[in-house]
Amino acid sequence: MGWLFLWFFDYDVYMAILILFALLFSGPALGHSGDFENVERAISGFGFVQGLLHPIQGMDHLLAMLCVGLISSKIGKRAIWQVPACFVVVMAIGCVFGFFGSASAFIEPMIAASVIVFGLLLVLPFQMKFWLTLLTVGLFAAVHGYAHGKEMPLFVLPEVYIIGFMTATTVVHVVGVGIGEVTNRLRFSATLYRITGIALVISGIYFIVA
Repeated sequence: MGWLFLWFFDYDVYMAILILFALLFSGPALGHSGDFENVERAISGFGFVQGLLHPIQGMDHLLAMLCVGLISSKIGKRAIWQVPACFVVVMAIGCVFGFFGSASAFIEPMIAASVIVFGLLLVLPFQMKFWLTLLTVGLFAAVHGYAHGKEMPLFVLPEVYIIGFMTATTVVHVVGVGIGEVTNRLRFSATLYRITGIALVISGIYFIVA
């Protein structure tokens, strides 16, 4: 039956298929572990999937990103897109510094602190100046990005990994904005924001001491 395959396929295509099946079914007998790494990298989009999943695998990251959406919705107007955009862009820059920087024991506590501070922004009865809000969000975005950079998996394309977590972060921000827009239409929205903020502060403290 081999002549039948050769009749349907060009010789190079036929050999490529044979090699592919050999890689998929050869198991641990592969001579180099890099073969598995290359296949895994190709399947996962050269780091896109890892980047996409990384921000939502940690509850502290996830809560902080939702908070950014809630805060921007609470402020309203152009802040709805400016505050999340600030977080995403600065986070990407922070990832680059994290990739080349050294490990720091203060990163995880700072991420937990971001949940506390963002929660307080929801609790406060008054609204901070917009530039100060952007500065606060940007500061913690850099910390989150630094953590993404330090935890970047091996054998991925950094730029693809960054696009992955930027995409996930943007989606979570949009969800946060959507929750905020629904909350703003409720008569007891101020109370609900305060309750949410207090819950976030408690969660952030738990992340620090746990």
